Amino acid sequence: MVCAFGFGCGRTNQKIFTKLRSEVPHPRNWEGVQPGHRMRTARTKQMFQIIEITDTHVTIDSNHELAGQELVFEITLDGVAAPASEARRPNDLTENLMKARDAT
Repeated sequence: MVCAFGFGCGRTNQKIFTKLRSEVPHPRNWEGVQPGHRMRTARTKQMFQIIEITDTHVTIDSNHELAGQELVFEITLDGVAAPASEARRPNDLTENLMKARDAT
């Protein structure tokens, strides 16, 4: 899947913020947290990654971790079935095929 249909074609600086540590609450008061640590906001549950931590500030990156990456899926198709609502009524193609069959 090309990036435009996934999580975006690139990381954007608009989603990188530097804040006072006191503005970004952490359940362990930042103890043991290092750059690369991923966490969620308490209110919106949005994921972000810690980029840098100082005694007073924290820089966070809220870009999706897959932003800018091309996604490749391996899919195994086990079968094909019509949705239940369509299985009860023939579609136009089915009706036309049945009419053509009956006409011969």
